[in-house]
Amino acid sequence: MKIITKQSHCSLDLDKVTPMAQGGEGEIYPIDNKSVAKVYYSDQITRERQEKILALCAKYDFYKGLFKEDSFAFPRESAANVDTNELVGFAMQYLGKFPHLTEICFDLGQNQYKKMQNQQLDNSRALDLVYRLFQSLEVFHQTHIILGDINPSNILYNFATKNPLFIDLDTVHIEKYGCLAFSEDYLDPQVEAQGKTVDGLLKYTSSGDQFGMAVLAYEIFVGANPFYLRCSPNLGTVENKRQAISLLGEHHKQSYLADKGIKILEDPTNALILKRLDLLKTLDGRLYQYLYDVFIKEKRCNLLTRLPKSDVRNPGYSFYNANSSVRTIMDMIKDGWTEQKKAETPLFPGNFFSKGEWDTIYQELSSIQALKLKGSSRYQDPEAFQKFVENFGISYQKLLLGEQ
Repeated sequence: MKIITKQSHCSLDLDKVTPMAQGGEGEIYPIDNKSVAKVYYSDQITRERQEKILALCAKYDFYKGLFKEDSFAFPRESAANVDTNELVGFAMQYLGKFPHLTEICFDLGQNQYKKMQNQQLDNSRALDLVYRLFQSLEVFHQTHIILGDINPSNILYNFATKNPLFIDLDTVHIEKYGCLAFSEDYLDPQVEAQGKTVDGLLKYTSSGDQFGMAVLAYEIFVGANPFYLRCSPNLGTVENKRQAISLLGEHHKQSYLADKGIKILEDPTNALILKRLDLLKTLDGRLYQYLYDVFIKEKRCNLLTRLPKSDVRNPGYSFYNANSSVRTIMDMIKDGWTEQKKAETPLFPGNFFSKGEWDTIYQELSSIQALKLKGSSRYQDPEAFQKFVENFGISYQKLLLGEQ
C-alpha cells in the first residue's frame, strides 16, 4: 500500500519500508529524520477514528504553541491510501530513540535504577521526573485533553533534557472523541466503577489521569506497583487496587492491612518496598503524602497543587504574588514577564491567548493604569482575563476575595 500525507504531500510505499515499531492498533514507519507515520491496521480504521484524527490535526498548530514540540507527538497531518484516498493514519513528529519509563525505573532486585544506553536515574532525578510528569499532565488538562490510557509504554525519557516525552497521543480523549484504550494496572478504580458509555468506552476524567500518573510516580521511585505485595489472602494487584490494599497504607499506619483482614508475609520484596518508602518519606514527604492520599484516601488532585503558591510549578503560581495575594495582569506586567519566564511557566495566561487577543489586553492596560493612579473604584482586570480565569472553573470574584 502507498500512502501520502495531506499537507506536505510526502508519499511512502509501505511494501518497501520496514516498520520501526508495531502495536495493537498499527505500525510506525519512518518518513524522514524528523517525521514518522502511524498507519492503522485495516480492522482499526473506523469513521469515528478518522474524524478524531482530523480533529487532532486541525488543532496541531494550537498545541504546538503550548507544548514543547520535541516532547509531544501529536498527530500533525492525516495520511491517506493513494489508491482509495481513505484516511489510514497520520504523520507526527519523530521524537527520537529514547527509553520508555519501564526501562529506567527503580529495580528492586538490583537495588538500583535500571541502566539504559549507559545512563540511569538517581533518586534526585527520579523525583524531578515525577514532578515534570505532573507538569505535563497539568498542561494537557488545561487544554482540555484527557490522556486516558496512561502507562509507561506511552512515555519516553530524554536524559539530556530531563524531559518526559509523550507518544501515542492519538488515543487521548478530546472533545466528543473518547479514548479507546486502557491499561488495567493504571486505570483509576473510580473510573472503572462509573462503567462505560453506550459506545463501550470508559468515561475517562482528569482525576483518573491523576491516579494513573500517581501509579507511574510510585513505580519510578519504589520499583513496584503500589498495589503489589506478598500477603494472605493474595487477591492480585487489580483487586488490591479496588480495595486500596497497599504496603503504603501499612507503612503510613501499622495495622492498616490487619484491619482489612490481610496478613503481610515475611518476604524480601515486601521488605525492599518498605525500605524504599522509608527513603521516599525522608527525601520528599510531600510526594509520599500525596501518594498516600491518592491510593489510600482516594483523593484526586494534581501533585503540583501541593506545592507552595510561590513555586513556579504550582498551577496557581500565575495568580498569586509571593505574599499569596492575588496577582493581577498589572502585577504581571510590572514584574516583567519575559519570554523566558513564559517558557518556564506553561500555564502563564499569555500562552492561552492569540497575539491579537493579548495585544487587546495590553491596550486596555493603559486606561486601567490611569484609572488606578487616580484612585478610581472602577479599576478591574480586563474582561478577557476574567473569562480566562472562569474558563478553568475559578470564580473571578471569589479569587479577588481570596476564597479560591
